Amino acid sequence: MYELYQTQFGSRGSLAEVWINKEEKIVKKYYKLDSITIRGGKPYHNTIEEIKKLYDNEIFWSNKLKSKFTISTLDYGELPEGNGYFIIQEYLGPDLLNYYNPADRLTKHIPDASNQIEEMFEFFQSQNLYKINNAMCNLINDNGKIKAFDFKYTTVRKDEYRHYEENSIDQWISKIDPKLKTILRKYL
Repeated sequence: MYELYQTQFGSRGSLAEVWINKEEKIVKKYYKLDSITIRGGKPYHNTIEEIKKLYDNEIFWSNKLKSKFTISTLDYGELPEGNGYFIIQEYLGPDLLNYYNPADRLTKHIPDASNQIEEMFEFFQSQNLYKINNAMCNLINDNGKIKAFDFKYTTVRKDEYRHYEENSIDQWISKIDPKLKTILRKYL
């Protein structure tokens, strides 16, 4: 059974309406003007042109980055009513915020989290991208393996976007391990 995902913890919920079927391990995301975001509000992006651009970007990068570092996209397309778009992805469990504890960070659940994040950033470098939104709410724990999702803001590397990637490391990823602020710079 699908349930509307709602939370006041983590992401600002800028665009998608998210429905999760934990039994079938599937997530359906709807990109439309009247979505109910994960925070219970309307999408931050409020024109169909903006929504299409972000949806197209999500599809492009999700397909390009198929690997051990990302969740799988199972289906996507235009909604039958023509008022938006959908993406169906695998559901492997809750995001990393559900495992995070300031006292031990992620070490209880993912002892090698820092190494995995470094390997992921090395992969992103090889694909010539800045993900931009590297928050723990956009990463999941798949039985001890970290995987990324939510590529709507991802961009090809350009100097003008580097500060966004640096900020996402300093503000979010460094909570996993403060040393990542320094370690990940070589992949930018």
